[in-house]
Amino acid sequence: MWTRILLIQQERGTSGARAGLEGIQRALEAGLGRSEGLPRRFPPPGGTVVRIGAVPSPSAPRRKTRARPRVVAISNQKGGEGKTTTAVNLAASLAAGEHRVLLVDLDPQANASSSVGYPRGSVQAGTYELMLGGARFADVVRPTELPSLWVVPASADLAGAEVELVNLEDRETALRRALAPVLEGSDHDFVIFDCPPSLGLLTINGLVAADRVVIPMQAKYFSLEGLGALKGTIDAIRAGLNPRLRIEGIVFCMFDPRTNLAQQVVNEVREHFADAVYETMVPINIRLSESPSFGKPALLYDIESRGAQSYLQLAREVLSRMEAADEKAAAGAEAGPPAKQAEAAPEGETKAKAKPKAKPEPKPKPEPHEAPAAKKSKGAA
Repeated sequence: MWTRILLIQQERGTSGARAGLEGIQRALEAGLGRSEGLPRRFPPPGGTVVRIGAVPSPSAPRRKTRARPRVVAISNQKGGEGKTTTAVNLAASLAAGEHRVLLVDLDPQANASSSVGYPRGSVQAGTYELMLGGARFADVVRPTELPSLWVVPASADLAGAEVELVNLEDRETALRRALAPVLEGSDHDFVIFDCPPSLGLLTINGLVAADRVVIPMQAKYFSLEGLGALKGTIDAIRAGLNPRLRIEGIVFCMFDPRTNLAQQVVNEVREHFADAVYETMVPINIRLSESPSFGKPALLYDIESRGAQSYLQLAREVLSRMEAADEKAAAGAEAGPPAKQAEAAPEGETKAKAKPKAKPEPKPKPEPHEAPAAKKSKGAA
């Protein structure tokens, strides 16, 4: 049950804002979600919407509430791979589908925070204060322009968190403890961590608190090296700190299909990670670079841009994969382990299926003409 856009407040504005809202309507009608109840006409040229709201469509069935949110870390130790762009736009695309999404900025650069309207230095309390116990979750969470997207922004002090965490006991689980009510509650459908471009304590905290990892990367040689290092870190964390952690998927960002190198890198990654690579690839798009300067995700800046459409498609693919995996896990849990099923089978069936033991073949007896020949040779000797 996807978003029904309501006109809440009208003021004078530009035709670009009207075009953006018309684009949202077209995107929803083209298959992003349900289109029932969407307004067919937007404001006349004299006015435009400056604030929009999202409510469930009255005709749409209620979405099931999850027992706990899906917790996703967007991570890659190499910089410039599209982590923040993916975290912000994937979160916004999921929120446009009426999923309740919490975005947590773990990067001291605070780019995810500024991309949703909270520039660096604009908040007094954020991720740092939450992790170090200086503030509660309710004191640091902030709303965004999308009604079902919230953010825990990065405060200026987050740059010193790596140093201060070193002296704490259980420093790798500080974020998980701080977000425990959220991670074990049902107030959100998704929690998304924007991890910094390193394998320091902030990234490790994000991976320990998450259930799955989405890895954005470019189709370049150095990106392959970073992917290998991150895979080793994920395996180490799974073995020692978080057994639930797994790679959810790999998405290629700033992808240029015209180069042979890009195709070779994609084939190499698919050879080693098989089905983990998403079919959706985010192209190079100027709107994705412009939207953060306006404090907006791409779908609120220009819904019809190739970048915004790519992340909407990625959100659909992520959701379909997660739902398929959940259904498979639920079916496996109902069926039970194979050993138990064999024990429960009736004895008659088990015996009927048992194959009879093969009788040993008799040893061949020596032919009659062989014995006299042996005697003859003895007498000759």
